[in-house]
Amino acid sequence: MLLRLRTAFIAICCILSPRGASRAFAQISAAISGVVTDESGARVPSAKIEAVNLETRAQRSTITDASGYYRFAGLRIGQYELNVEIDGFRQLQRKGIGLALGQEVAVDFTLKLGQVQEQITVTEQIPLVSATTADISDLVGERQVKDLPLNGRSYDALMTHNPGLVNFHW
Repeated sequence: MLLRLRTAFIAICCILSPRGASRAFAQISAAISGVVTDESGARVPSAKIEAVNLETRAQRSTITDASGYYRFAGLRIGQYELNVEIDGFRQLQRKGIGLALGQEVAVDFTLKLGQVQEQITVTEQIPLVSATTADISDLVGERQVKDLPLNGRSYDALMTHNPGLVNFHW
């Protein structure tokens, strides 16, 4: 009887562990996606896009698909820069892309014809309002938790400090 229970427990753990791992990974990551077009609005396939985390210097790269679409999923939160290049177009760089927890940021590129040596750098701040999802999220640091006058230091009391959130007590 004990052997059957142990075998059943191990089987359940094996079945549920991939789901648990993917959920845990999804909670600490963000994504960047977008479309690459030329000046006429035509989609640019096979453009190389590189994402660089400015804090860790970790780099990931991808290539746009046939419709000019790209996506970086599972990125760590932090500040990023994106570089786009393809033969016959000027290299384009975007800086100042901040990713928060669970956020998906849309960053589109419009490439201009030019020499490969030419490079355009655009520095911008991505707005904090997410147009792609209805999620409301915010990061509360350790220092903020210690400085806030919380009754009993319960983490759920921090939710009311984020715009658009309501904490219902039963």
